[in-house]
Amino acid sequence: MNIRDSGHPRSRLAEQDSRSCSARINPRAASPHRSGRRARPEWADNAKTYTDGAKDAEQMILGGEKRAVTRTLERLHEQHTPIRVEIEKLGVRFRSNLSLRKGVVAISRPMGFNMEIPAGSTIRFKVPEKKDREIQLAIANPNFQMANGRSFFICALPEKFAPKSMRASERFRTSRFKNLLFHFPDMHSAYRIIDLSLSGCRIATRGENLAAVLTEGEPIQPAEIRIGESVQIELGSVIPRAFRESNVGLQFDLGRDQTSKDRLEKLLKWLEDWENKLSRFASENQEA
Repeated sequence: MNIRDSGHPRSRLAEQDSRSCSARINPRAASPHRSGRRARPEWADNAKTYTDGAKDAEQMILGGEKRAVTRTLERLHEQHTPIRVEIEKLGVRFRSNLSLRKGVVAISRPMGFNMEIPAGSTIRFKVPEKKDREIQLAIANPNFQMANGRSFFICALPEKFAPKSMRASERFRTSRFKNLLFHFPDMHSAYRIIDLSLSGCRIATRGENLAAVLTEGEPIQPAEIRIGESVQIELGSVIPRAFRESNVGLQFDLGRDQTSKDRLEKLLKWLEDWENKLSRFASENQEA
């Protein structure tokens, strides 16, 4: 008997096997609703849920670090995200925005910024929302003038992210403030703070050998930061990290005291604003 006879069970089985085989070779053949339009694959919808961090990681693997850096710069440009810029070795800091133009990065110069910056200097900033990533830019043209009067630092597009800084948070120089002191109650002594961040500071030792009374890596309690005679910021624990001839580096945390956390954050914000104003004043009054 001919097994291709439609009335025989074996013929129906053969037809089913044929359709199943066709479906394995061509998935569209298995669809009961063939409209002529190709169905959107599930992975395409899932791809929309990728976060920016996941995209960066994917590009780091597939396209190299340069592509990930470029995507980060594009995102800052498209979202007009402010960045806190530091011109390395010159101690100049200010807030700005960046633009991408024809393969270069343009950093907007602050209004009234007249300080002469040498070509070849480097700009460094932390990526907002990703403080563990930093970008370093080499300045090719330190004062590119637009027809509308705006001026920019023109920098080469970087090939990779900058090496991580040893400092986990922004530090501000405070040596000019004589009333900002680090106090050790048990030692009955206080020392001027010469720079400060959210997680540490450096104190001037006044020629004293603090290594004789402090041990590197060994926590100290109690300790506090004093602003004048009336404001105290209590610290949870303090760990000496680096002993130098004229200063000591200290790492600290604030424990659970919310009031001290708020006071330190306000102090750092004030220092940042003050630093920006000082840089602007210096640039406006720079001698020709």
